[in-house]
Amino acid sequence: MRLQGATNGEAMTVAQFLYKLKRYDGVRQWPLFEGMDFIRQCTSLQLAELTLAQLGPATLSTLRDALDAEGLRPPARWNTPEVRAFVASIGFPEEFAAAPTTRRDPEEYISGPIELPPLHDFQEEVFEGIRQLVLGGTSRRGAVVSLPTGCGKTRVIVEPAVRLVLALEGDPRSVIWVAQTDELCEQALQAFRQVWLTLGAQGTDLRIVRLWGGNPSPAIQELDRPIVTVASTQTLNSRMGTEKLVWLQKPGLVVVDECRHAITPSYTNLSRQLDAEAQRPGAPVGDKPSFIGLSATPFRTDDEESQRLSRRFDSRWLPGGP
Repeated sequence: MRLQGATNGEAMTVAQFLYKLKRYDGVRQWPLFEGMDFIRQCTSLQLAELTLAQLGPATLSTLRDALDAEGLRPPARWNTPEVRAFVASIGFPEEFAAAPTTRRDPEEYISGPIELPPLHDFQEEVFEGIRQLVLGGTSRRGAVVSLPTGCGKTRVIVEPAVRLVLALEGDPRSVIWVAQTDELCEQALQAFRQVWLTLGAQGTDLRIVRLWGGNPSPAIQELDRPIVTVASTQTLNSRMGTEKLVWLQKPGLVVVDECRHAITPSYTNLSRQLDAEAQRPGAPVGDKPSFIGLSATPFRTDDEESQRLSRRFDSRWLPGGP
């Protein structure tokens, strides 16, 4: 599309565009053309640049009928998740998904910097264990983090996820966090928000996806940009095998909250789709994501089930595990 090609350059005002074509008097601040002759002489790309200079991010919503006539099938309502997915699919930045008539809140509150307390010694031990999993290049990529309630289990996982996966340049900068309830999902999401504000990559936005409670599947994103997908077990299981989420199947880190449930068929299916199954003895080392379970009470009532759970996470426990 001509408009898409025009967005690759620097943004211009109409005056800057005309000056570039020597059709603008900078002293008198007046265009140097009359009637439609100048417009007729413009190339398709120049017309696209002029349109973008005039309409800015409202270009696509203004030209919705023209896009529909070209067979691109834009959504009927603007400023929705469907529009953001559509805009991304045709190669435009996300700001082009906003509706020109969107009502802004009359006031905003901006949070200040968050000072995180330093990790305790036992939390530092967990951090070091996760660092070895993520960066150590070992075939053992799994572990269970088992800490009593109130010892900061979520924070002790989120911080290494931010520092070792999301904030580092490279690919993939993707974390998938799986939980069973709305409360646990939202708790993890807010923890990522707080830690990123303090320890995230400077000048870089962290995209956090709520993939539970009927929310739509996220639009595709290159995994060299940081993204956290917080998902319920049910939603992720029902959608991970679909074409829309193929791009999410190669994360850098997978976290399973309340991992004592991780030997059920639904989790087995997820670990297989995410290539996060435990390494079989003698099998070649693959490019698997780190796979971390989190629970205050990871053991099952049945000894055999406890052993299966342990094997799912490479029989490694943090803190204090082998």
